[in-house]
Amino acid sequence: MEYIDLLNMSSEYLLSFSPFFINHVSVELMTEVLINRKRSVLYICVGRPHIFVQKILMNRGVSTRSIHFMDMVLYVCRELNRQNPSKIFLDGEGQPLEMPTIFKLFRVDQEVENLSIDDVDLLILDNLSELRTYNNDEQIKTFLKLLHNISSSKGKGLILLHLNNRPGDGIPELVRTMGIEVLDIPNDAFRS
Repeated sequence: MEYIDLLNMSSEYLLSFSPFFINHVSVELMTEVLINRKRSVLYICVGRPHIFVQKILMNRGVSTRSIHFMDMVLYVCRELNRQNPSKIFLDGEGQPLEMPTIFKLFRVDQEVENLSIDDVDLLILDNLSELRTYNNDEQIKTFLKLLHNISSSKGKGLILLHLNNRPGDGIPELVRTMGIEVLDIPNDAFRS
């Protein structure tokens, strides 16, 4: 798909498209990133668990060995009393990143305790639209600012997937205010 071919994997984008094509976009994007460009990924799953995305990719012949998956639990909010939470490290000094969310990390079907951002080239958030279900604009913006800051300070790419099934949800406008490029992919782009 030519939209994905043109992406600069060190830049920040919001890809907005019909929810009917989410599996197609996931496969095309990860084929380009993992196979053609040989990048490693932190794939953040909001609306669907990582095992679902992993099975789709594997069924299409895309190896998931270069992907760290992060499953978010329903909404962006801190659970204070959680035992042994997963940790993401921004640098080698041993201080974990303060993530305003509950999450678990996985690699090749195994839960992992931590991840260094240095181990990935690209952050992908699938699917930004789902955050709207449980969060207000400020909560979403706080989480996006965190991802944006990681992307810009560490030179990592950031791709946000947005399902445009809720007209006027305000997500593209919110993302534009952060300087992230919005690409609206029409349904015609998916027809061969």
